[in-house]
Amino acid sequence: MIDRLDIHAFADRELSPDELDLLEKEIAASPEAARELEVIRSLKSCLMAKMPTPEMGGLWKDCRNRLDELDKVKKTEFIVGKYAWALSALLFAVILAGGLYNHFTGGSVSVGRLASDISGMTRVPPSGQPQMLRQFMGDQRTLHIDPGHVVSVAYADRPEGRIWQFTLQDQSGLYDVVTIPNVTRVEGAQPIDDNLYSGQLNGHNCVIRPDSGFIVLVIADRDTRGLRDLTQSLYR
Repeated sequence: MIDRLDIHAFADRELSPDELDLLEKEIAASPEAARELEVIRSLKSCLMAKMPTPEMGGLWKDCRNRLDELDKVKKTEFIVGKYAWALSALLFAVILAGGLYNHFTGGSVSVGRLASDISGMTRVPPSGQPQMLRQFMGDQRTLHIDPGHVVSVAYADRPEGRIWQFTLQDQSGLYDVVTIPNVTRVEGAQPIDDNLYSGQLNGHNCVIRPDSGFIVLVIADRDTRGLRDLTQSLYR
């Protein structure tokens, strides 16, 4: 007797050519097996005719996109794992380069930092002030300070360079001129004019003027207009 599973396999053409030939002869010799084969073929034809073929295009596309994403993630994890030290070194180099760039080309500074820098300055004795003033004027070619108005000189050496403070006197009283290198912007300062900004420093009004590679602060107990005119006079 022929196994029904073999008849199903024969109907689905799942056997080798030799097995198909042998089974075909056995089915032809058995009326019962022939009827079984006919029923199976009729059932397959009915199912193919009545049941719609599902659309697999969209599903396969989604599956393929997901497989591509998983492949990309796997490749990324492999690259990161393999080159983690190199990537870390590159990130460090970028941070260091940014710091050096700010150091040499200028950056921003807060009012609190300015107050701290100015409060820790070293006063120059009167005998050394003319020499220090000549040194300053040799470095700062755009800013002009009248030696006859200088009351005192102070300085502080910082990683950015030397900070200078000159206390001067005019007909309205004392005022301070401070220069800070490698800084081009003061955080919190308000623009008041072309290339001029105002703010408060240690309880005093100040006007800030960015220059070539440094900033100039003019500090005094005066209104903003007076400080602005005083700042502009330093560049005449």
